Amino acid sequence: MKKLNLIFIFLMFISFQSYAQLTITPRIGTTFSTISFSNELQDELFGSDNKSKVGIVGGVELGIGISDLFSIQTGVNYTQKGTKYEEGNESLSAGLNYIELPLLARVSFGSDKVKAYVNAGPSLGFAMGGKFKVEDDGLSFEEDITFGDGEDDAFENSVDFGLQFGAGVGFSAGPGSIVLDLRYGLGLSNLFETPDNVDRSILKSSNNVFAVSLGYAIPLGGK
Repeated sequence: MKKLNLIFIFLMFISFQSYAQLTITPRIGTTFSTISFSNELQDELFGSDNKSKVGIVGGVELGIGISDLFSIQTGVNYTQKGTKYEEGNESLSAGLNYIELPLLARVSFGSDKVKAYVNAGPSLGFAMGGKFKVEDDGLSFEEDITFGDGEDDAFENSVDFGLQFGAGVGFSAGPGSIVLDLRYGLGLSNLFETPDNVDRSILKSSNNVFAVSLGYAIPLGGK
């Protein structure tokens, strides 16, 4: 029975692969990110405006084409997030490094030569660490950011669940296409654990990331 089940699963996989149009897309680009804090926490910690921090994004995404119009996009990305504050000659920045797994529904339209798309869906990020950097009158200081429940950790929550929304356009080139992708990531996870006796809205914080990337979509076969 187990052998029959394995054969059935294998045949289903072969059948799906022969129907679906699979593409793999290496991509690299730039992120512009902020961390949104509740007003009370931002005023207490920084007392200044939140600036965008520039980082990088790169990875490989897999597209599963269900039809000419609709596909599913997933993959693994390295994404830099964070924030920056400036006041006078002082600046403070926090850079966070994530391994991110998106799962996006994509709707495409256009011709074989030029095809645009919009996509949206959830994403799950796992923090790999980061750095705090403080600059004051030409002097600078850096400290590693760690995650966990200890009192010395800068952020307690290393998992960043959120939503991604985006659009892009692909230009046919050779066997595949050059893809320009614009994407916004809205973090839904609180970076700081809130004690039971504290109103969650007081310590609310989340990542916000705008990413621009360039990739090359390579067809792997299918219908």
